[in-house]
Amino acid sequence: MRFKATLFIATHSPLIANSVRNGNVYLCDLPAGQAWQRADLFGRASDTVLREQFHLYSARSPEVAAVLNQCLAYIAQNETGRQEFRKAQAVLGDFGLDLTPDDPVAEIVKTVVGF
Repeated sequence: MRFKATLFIATHSPLIANSVRNGNVYLCDLPAGQAWQRADLFGRASDTVLREQFHLYSARSPEVAAVLNQCLAYIAQNETGRQEFRKAQAVLGDFGLDLTPDDPVAEIVKTVVGF
């Protein structure tokens, strides 16, 4: 006896989403009530899938990105003496980030925290 079945897999991983062959992926952005739409993601870059399907512009934590951007804005405006900069700098340091040397922001974070 053969049965037909539908398998639902929910993920926020661009690596999983872009590994499924075209024609086999349907997406529905929540909240419920929106229509399912076919998505051809196979072979796309993870950054593209993050941006276009998951509406994220970085794989990095949004909280880390926001605090780092805030610190960089104070530095760009030459306002590193402000209390707000020192607070943001402390928050960035308190995250205890363990970034590898090949991470594009590793040196930036190190510089900002030690500023």
